[in-house]
Amino acid sequence: MRSDTPTVKQMMMPRCAVPDIPRDGTTSMKSGMKHHQHDHGKHNGSFHVVSHFSFFPGNPKWPPEKMELVYRFRSSAAANVGPLTLQSACMRALSSWAAVSSFRFRLPASFLERNDILIGFHRRFHGDGNPFDWILSPAYLILVTGKRLRFSVLSNPFDGPLRVLAHAYAPQSGATHLDADERWSTNPDQNMIDLETVCLHELGHVLGLGHSSDTNAVMFPSIAGGQQKRIPTADDIN
Repeated sequence: MRSDTPTVKQMMMPRCAVPDIPRDGTTSMKSGMKHHQHDHGKHNGSFHVVSHFSFFPGNPKWPPEKMELVYRFRSSAAANVGPLTLQSACMRALSSWAAVSSFRFRLPASFLERNDILIGFHRRFHGDGNPFDWILSPAYLILVTGKRLRFSVLSNPFDGPLRVLAHAYAPQSGATHLDADERWSTNPDQNMIDLETVCLHELGHVLGLGHSSDTNAVMFPSIAGGQQKRIPTADDIN
């Protein structure tokens, strides 16, 4: 069997280690999501059809009693956009997830209150402490050839401009890191990265979502430079 050119190109691109389709051909409902209708387990010829999304290995979730998550911002490096821009983009992204789920988000009531989600800009080695390609911990956003952006779950320090753009950890870590060396924007051209789009995707990982095979989904594992995906699609929320 010969693969066509697009298939070969896709196979050669860096991939996320989280499987797009669960190994056992099954999936479970998204914890905390409002919409629970999905046609699971149908057979189409020799193919076992499941929903497009997947979860992190082990399907980590926030506990049912933890539907209100406290978020905080803390950066170790300055980016080309200021902290208020980051905060605004993340707040809009969190509002988008709140609108389609049972999760609620708020800032801490005091300096001493513990946060569930910690968001910030970081540069190069920033405390993750794991070499590339070994630990299945954070979900990464990687820029690859042809100005395509890839998401991966391989632990890795940030590498300066381009390639690795951001990563986030599965529940119940809440860590969401963005590479301070990138050209972030809230109104990007094709050579810039849309901050809200990346925040929305990474915060989806924080809530426990893996990647989707639906190219229109927020959780699809690649986007183009300048592309905006700011609203969860039916595949993200079903």
